[in-house]
Amino acid sequence: MAAVIPMSHTGLRDHGSGVWRDEGGFTLLELMMAIAVFGFLMIYISQMMGLEIRLFNSASQQNDLEQEARQGMMQILDQIRLYPQTYYLAGQQGWDRGVYYLPLGSNTPLCLIDINPSDLNNLPGGTGVYLDKSDPGDGKLYYRDAQNGDATYLIASDVSSLQLALVPGDPHLLEIDLVVRNPRTSQSYELLSWARLY
Repeated sequence: MAAVIPMSHTGLRDHGSGVWRDEGGFTLLELMMAIAVFGFLMIYISQMMGLEIRLFNSASQQNDLEQEARQGMMQILDQIRLYPQTYYLAGQQGWDRGVYYLPLGSNTPLCLIDINPSDLNNLPGGTGVYLDKSDPGDGKLYYRDAQNGDATYLIASDVSSLQLALVPGDPHLLEIDLVVRNPRTSQSYELLSWARLY
C-alpha cells in the first residue's frame, strides 16, 4: 500500500478559498527579478574591474618610463664621476656634443658622453655613453664598453630628448635633462639632475 502524504507536508496550504498555494518556493516572476538584479550587479562589477585594469596598465607603463629614465640618468652620472678632469664640450657645429675628459699626461681629450654623434660607426675616442637618434622619435641610449671590444649595451630606449648644458655662472656645474616618451601613448617622464665637472 502506498503511503499518503498529507498536503500540509508538501508546502501547499489551503487558506480557506479552496485554492492551494505554494509557500515553500519562488514564483517565476521572483526568479526573473533575482536574475535581473544579479545581472546588473555583474555588469557593475565588470565595469569596475575594467577600470581597475586600465588604471593598473597606465600605472605600469608610467613605471616603466620612470625606470628607463632612472637607468639612463644613473649611467650618465656614473660616467661623469668615474673620471677626473671632466668638462663639457659643445662640439663642432653641435656634433659630438657632450662630456669629455683629459687623461693624465695626454693633450687629447676623450669623450665620455656623446649626445649628438656625427657618425655612429666612428664615435670619438673613449666614448662610453652615446645617444642613437637614427630612428626618429625613438632615441636609444647605449653604453659602449671599450675594455670589452667596444661591445654596446642598451641602457634606455624611447629617449625623446637628452640635453646637457652648463649652469650659467658656474662652468663646473652641468645640468642634465632626460625625457623618455612612450611612442604608443602620450605618457612621458622627465628627469632633471646636475653633476659637478672638475
